[in-house]
Amino acid sequence: MPLFVYTGSYQEFGNGNVGDTGCSAVQLAPMGFSNSPQFGVSDANGFGTGIGNNVNLFSASTIESTFNNFRPALVGIDGNCGGGGRLRGQMRWNLDLGLTKDTIINERLGFQFYAQAFNLLNHMQWNDPYLAITDPGDWGALEGQYGAQTLGGAGASANYTRIIQLGLRFRF
Repeated sequence: MPLFVYTGSYQEFGNGNVGDTGCSAVQLAPMGFSNSPQFGVSDANGFGTGIGNNVNLFSASTIESTFNNFRPALVGIDGNCGGGGRLRGQMRWNLDLGLTKDTIINERLGFQFYAQAFNLLNHMQWNDPYLAITDPGDWGALEGQYGAQTLGGAGASANYTRIIQLGLRFRF
C-alpha cells in the first residue's frame, strides 16, 4: 500500500481537516528501500529512536537520508499538497486454516467436527510507520499490529494473536 509523508498541520492550502494525515510532504528525490522492518534502529543524530520498542521501517544507515528527501508543502511555491504515495508500506500476508470431518451414522443422523485457525502461524503484521515530517525522532517507527481491532471480529483481542475454534454439529 502507498504511504504518505505528512506535515500534520491541515492548514497549508486552506483545506481544513481532510483525512487523517493533513497535507502530504513534497518528495525531493526518488528513493528505494526495503519494505521489511528493521529492529533496534537508532543513531547518534536522534533519528529513528522509534516509538516504544525501537522497530523502524528504515535501516539506521538510510533513515536520515530518507527523512531529508521530503519537505513541507509551501504556499506560493507548490500548487497543492505534495501528493505522497511514493513510499510503500509493509507486505501483508496471513494464513488461516479450516478442517472439517463429516461422519454419517445412518440416513438421518450424523455429525460434523470442524476446526478453524485464524493467524495460524501467529505472524506479526506491523502497522504503517509514523511518517510525520514534524517529528524526525520517530521517523519510520512501527508500533502495534495492522488492523488488530477488525481482523478477528468484535471479540478479538487488541493484539491479534492466533485464534483457534473447535466445533461439533449434530445433524438429525
